[in-house]
Amino acid sequence: DRVLAVLMLAVALRMQRKFRREIAALGELAGRANCFQIAPTLRTALLTTVISVVWPGVLLFLSWRLWQHANTDEFARAIATGVMVVALAFLPLELLRQICRSRGLAESHFDWPKAATNLLRRNLHNLMMAGLPLVFLIAVLQTSDPEHGKDSLERVLFIAAALLLAVSLRQLLNPNSGVVRDLIIERPDGWVDRLEFVGS
Repeated sequence: DRVLAVLMLAVALRMQRKFRREIAALGELAGRANCFQIAPTLRTALLTTVISVVWPGVLLFLSWRLWQHANTDEFARAIATGVMVVALAFLPLELLRQICRSRGLAESHFDWPKAATNLLRRNLHNLMMAGLPLVFLIAVLQTSDPEHGKDSLERVLFIAAALLLAVSLRQLLNPNSGVVRDLIIERPDGWVDRLEFVGS
């Protein structure tokens, strides 16, 4: 099983590089003025989804393996649950991050401003790096035996996660420096301009 998992990971990583190159090529095709086909967009959406699923899928596989070997070990089950919760939180964030990749779906096919997609992608990366470990710890504590002041630590971690999310959202929605900045510049009278109060 371990050998199979390593082989699957190696194949997935190799295909990721290939799919990324294809996404970039499809982005250049979609960006041409004479391109009116929907096929490149559909293909890019499929490849983007496949790329996004790889690492969450690996985490889900690891969680499943931990559950199989946990037996009656409550701590091992808590770790397995934590890994599963991280995978489920990781997937939508990674999908959005890959949608915003350079020459990807948002930029080349939906004409999102490049500055906005770059900022969103960078902020999502930072949010995942800081937030997913907190999600893991919270999930482990919630499913483990209540010992050593677990409830207090849970509250501290939950507050930290909530503050991290709030800061990330403010950075993204700030009309002076966030993702919506370019949209406001392009459409000063649009509905996005109403988000200005978020940054005030």
